[in-house]
Amino acid sequence: MEIDYNYLNSLLTEVNELRKQIKFCEIDITDCSISYMPKKKTSFVGFKEGYSDILDRNEKGMKESDKLRSTSKNYLRFFKDKAGKLVQVDNYCNGRIDCLFQVRWFGNVRYLFPFSADGTHYPTYTYVTIYDADHVVEEYMINSGQIIYEAYSYKSDQDIDYIRIDYVPGGNYPVRGIRKGVFSLKPLAYKEQYYDDWLNHRDN
Repeated sequence: MEIDYNYLNSLLTEVNELRKQIKFCEIDITDCSISYMPKKKTSFVGFKEGYSDILDRNEKGMKESDKLRSTSKNYLRFFKDKAGKLVQVDNYCNGRIDCLFQVRWFGNVRYLFPFSADGTHYPTYTYVTIYDADHVVEEYMINSGQIIYEAYSYKSDQDIDYIRIDYVPGGNYPVRGIRKGVFSLKPLAYKEQYYDDWLNHRDN
């Protein structure tokens, strides 16, 4: 899979513009189901749907459950509608909501926009997942000047090509990291084929 940096730049612009336009909306939790997931000392796991995130969850023993231990202080709380679609994720740190993510759909693209509990914009990543039917084909997290982009190419029912790029177009080293590999299923596993990061390209 080749990397199109013009495409990554366009995603950065698009999502940051959308983020300015999207307003916080109080959700009616009356008809929502609620579940929880302990964060297990992770920061960015649990917000995406691709195999990379699923593998992270599996390896760290992060499972979604309708119950939460009374001693848990760092966890995610998921709200889903009657159809089982995610509508909001609350991110708890030290027993309090640090921020929450509200879901918006545009066609086959799901966005998780971050807000503070008071409804103001929160300075962290927006998460985006692009689906082709039931498959995640692209997934990325974006802040004002950075995109961490992942793509999945389905070679067969069992093997999926994967690429991940950490890109900061305005940085001294715009490409902070690239990894390529293959996910296999049943059981889910990942085999790295290529990795490089900016540390390998610093001036000596």
